Amino acid sequence: MTNTAEVSNNSQMTPDALKKWLPPERLPPPKPIEEINKMPNRIIETMKGQVILITGATGFLGKVLLEKILRICDIDTVYLLIRNKKGKEPRQRVEEIYNSPLFFKVKEKMDSATFSRKVIGIAGDVAEPNLGLSEESRKLLVDRVNIVYHAAATIRFDEPLKRAVLLNTRGTKLMLELAKQMKKLE
Repeated sequence: MTNTAEVSNNSQMTPDALKKWLPPERLPPPKPIEEINKMPNRIIETMKGQVILITGATGFLGKVLLEKILRICDIDTVYLLIRNKKGKEPRQRVEEIYNSPLFFKVKEKMDSATFSRKVIGIAGDVAEPNLGLSEESRKLLVDRVNIVYHAAATIRFDEPLKRAVLLNTRGTKLMLELAKQMKKLE
């Protein structure tokens, strides 16, 4: 058994003390990069022709996720749950995403008309009851979406606690409830 004094200060943990915390079995050595590159890309295969819903797509994680999906995958449609902000509607905010520097490689693959056809902003807000979705938008998502990425969250440390709880916990609960209704969810 490891002495608690050994682990109380990680910066002073000795290699012998660390070994006591590691599993005894060893992992196999990593495969050479050439062998990895020959393996099928299961993400590309999984995403082919899919209809995806992403929340939080205007934030850092959501933008990076959207860019990667659009750059390497042949998807059918990506719906972005986006709230109106500063007088801008979801469609305008989607255009801003496309015009951001992160999407320069996506622009090489698809023009703005293709982007507009594949990436559709849906008005909503995970902090609102029923995710702020209209009945028409809810029905569209329930009938079409195969994959959901819920990345909406607030990480502001000065956010009022009530708003942070509504966004980060109730919003997730409401997303799960919506996902349970989705007829084509994989």
